[in-house]
Amino acid sequence: MQGTDGIDAITRRVDRQIEVSERAVNRQKLSLVLEIEKKAQIANAVCWLIMVFAVFQLGDPMAFAIPLASRFVASPLTHISFKRARAILADGGKGSQAIRPVALALIVGGASWASMLPPLLANSLNEPAAMLIFGSLVAGITIIVSMLAPVPVLALTYSAGFQFTALALLLLEQNDGRDWGALLAISTLFLVFLAYAFAATNRQEETARTLVTNRALTRQLEDSLREVEQLAYRDHLTGLMNRRSFFRFAETLDPAQTRHVLTIDLDHFKAINDTFGHAAGDLVLERVGAALREVVSGLEGNEHCAARTGGEEFVMIVAIDDMERAIGVAEKIRFAIGGLSAGMPYAELKTSASIGVGEWAAGDDLDEVLARADRATYRAKAGGRNRVERSAA
Repeated sequence: MQGTDGIDAITRRVDRQIEVSERAVNRQKLSLVLEIEKKAQIANAVCWLIMVFAVFQLGDPMAFAIPLASRFVASPLTHISFKRARAILADGGKGSQAIRPVALALIVGGASWASMLPPLLANSLNEPAAMLIFGSLVAGITIIVSMLAPVPVLALTYSAGFQFTALALLLLEQNDGRDWGALLAISTLFLVFLAYAFAATNRQEETARTLVTNRALTRQLEDSLREVEQLAYRDHLTGLMNRRSFFRFAETLDPAQTRHVLTIDLDHFKAINDTFGHAAGDLVLERVGAALREVVSGLEGNEHCAARTGGEEFVMIVAIDDMERAIGVAEKIRFAIGGLSAGMPYAELKTSASIGVGEWAAGDDLDEVLARADRATYRAKAGGRNRVERSAA
């Protein structure tokens, strides 16, 4: 029943809604933006090439030399900063650490796009080439703002770089009312793009939250599966093998080898529960389990095991072919169990165990060996308890 209750508790815990921290969601959104940037490189390159082509169709292409050069430099700079940010996240760094280099590159990127405005506004937008440049400018800004919108600080940083640079460049030049009107129109259009991009980020938000939730659920399921496995093959109280895994382990052993089986029964365990309570009984069982694990770990080789097969009943397989040495192991266990009460918060609680030792020779049936060891344990109890008895041949 305890194993079933444990599995039910695990199932209920898995079925409960997982709380996802906002920090994890924001980190995932940043990761998605950084990954999208890799795919946007081609689109940015195409926009730049279209602008170069259009510029040479205008009367004064040299007026665009610095803006095109700034775009040529800003694009790889942005790509490098995004790559660096991806590496920071991959190494387990904080999102704020990844944002810093990207934010700086985005200011430069926004400024490089804005540098296209003064020479563009010096031409009539009725010219096909100027219209092509303007269209490429709008397309490039739209791509970037849409990409950055899931992480508002990045989108706003890019926007600041664009808007302030555009304003500063126009202030430095002699501009007529038409230029200021165009700037106002472009700035308004830019803000519309930004607002639309922010409004359209719900899908990315849901994607990021789903990814974070799925990862958390996967970790919880893995932990729960380990717990289920523990419940299926380990005794929940002592950490020892349970009866099922004990027999599974026995099936893996070489049947041609001689071993010994120890059956261990705690003395007066019912009286311990009745007198001191089940909490005291559980504490005794936990410490017996720890004592048996310590004895097993001290034996040479890895073909030994200890299991709890009943309430206060334990069994061990020791890969020792000599009866006297096996009895020595049993005496060590008896002594360890006898000393457990010394460290417990129950002054009058005493612990001891009766142990039977049976030889498991080649060709013997394990059930019969266990029966012989059990009979030896009963003789130890009948002989006064706190004893080790060997089984009859």
